[in-house]
Amino acid sequence: MLIIGRTIAGLAASGLMTGALTILSSCVPKERQPGLMGIMMGIGQLGVASGPLIGGALTQHVSWRWCFYINLPVGGVVAGLLFMVSIPEQVAKPTGAKLRTVLSKMDLVGFAIFAPASVMFFLALQFGGEQFAWNSSTIIGLFCGAGVTFIVFFLWEWRQGNEAMIPFPMLQIRTVWAAAVSNFFFMGLVYIASFYLPVYFQAVRGASPTASGVNLLPSILSQILFAVMSGILVQRLGYYLPWFLAAATIGSVGFGLLSTLNAQTSTGRWIGYLILNGIARGTGTAMPIIAIQNTLPLAQISVAMSILVIAQNYGGAVFIAICQALLTSALKTSIPKYAPSVNAQNIINAGATGFRAIVSADDLPGVLAAYSKSISHTFYLGIAASIICFITGWGMGLKDVRKKKAEEVVEKAAEGGVEGNVVRL
Repeated sequence: MLIIGRTIAGLAASGLMTGALTILSSCVPKERQPGLMGIMMGIGQLGVASGPLIGGALTQHVSWRWCFYINLPVGGVVAGLLFMVSIPEQVAKPTGAKLRTVLSKMDLVGFAIFAPASVMFFLALQFGGEQFAWNSSTIIGLFCGAGVTFIVFFLWEWRQGNEAMIPFPMLQIRTVWAAAVSNFFFMGLVYIASFYLPVYFQAVRGASPTASGVNLLPSILSQILFAVMSGILVQRLGYYLPWFLAAATIGSVGFGLLSTLNAQTSTGRWIGYLILNGIARGTGTAMPIIAIQNTLPLAQISVAMSILVIAQNYGGAVFIAICQALLTSALKTSIPKYAPSVNAQNIINAGATGFRAIVSADDLPGVLAAYSKSISHTFYLGIAASIICFITGWGMGLKDVRKKKAEEVVEKAAEGGVEGNVVRL
């Protein structure tokens, strides 16, 4: 039931980010988009970052089911407000368009190939090192199956051209692929902090789910503030690339500091580390989107945004899966080193909040040291993601978004969307 529910929720959520970005691009003049994008991303990141706080409070004091129930009233209010907003069409649609015509443009075959490839890939990451050895036939088979299926998927997408789920002609635009790759890794580092800082607070420092969420407030508040500020500053100063590079640089430093956290870290130090991490996440989160908005004609933005959102969601999922594998593997190595009398598998099975009930007072300091060292491995991955973002970010180009673009003339002729010629800039 949970899997079916999450599938339906995923189908519904798939258009939320793309739809919001497309609506903003359609309704707001380009010179005002960076500031409003910063505000929108700040509010969006508030939801991502405050999820552990709200979810922890609901789970601890009410029921975990309310983590899902809460979507009903909030979603209902938002849906009602959308009916009150007039949204202009980006692309002229033929009158009397049939459902068959619409479905033919959705590349359902491509999705049918992509989905099982992703499932096999994530199952391999999930099972590897935990339920099966990395060199077991099961894990090797899953990775091989995923690899072959991904190859079939890319061949199909190449054959489909502009009708593909991920149009290859659009990926030939430097800004598009650079923004997509950068967003993949940037969302990876965002999710690493969002998922594994609560694990640190609950496992190593013994905080309750609610207290763990409260401890994240320095990161949440700095992230929101700098998401809004960076968007406004891009609108005023004109350049998005320096802010993204600054975010990647600060992110690498922030994750380096987070990797030093342990059970004895002072409150002042971890608050400072969280603020630095929040600054990085807030400053860079909107920059790939702003790059796309100021590179492509309006009719092509919705497809480019969908590529960006696919990269964003896939990046978060891949990094969380890899981090979980790293954490499990590190625990199996660290626990025998710091707490030799403790069974590592029992600690892993008990989970981050349950192992204290099965560990003696004498062994607890060693287990806490092992847990903090193991969590550091996930933050090392955040350092790597930040460095890659700094490298790929240069591909988005140093462009002044305040200048009137010559390609806006082309935009008028591109009302046919991606079906027309892709403008290479």
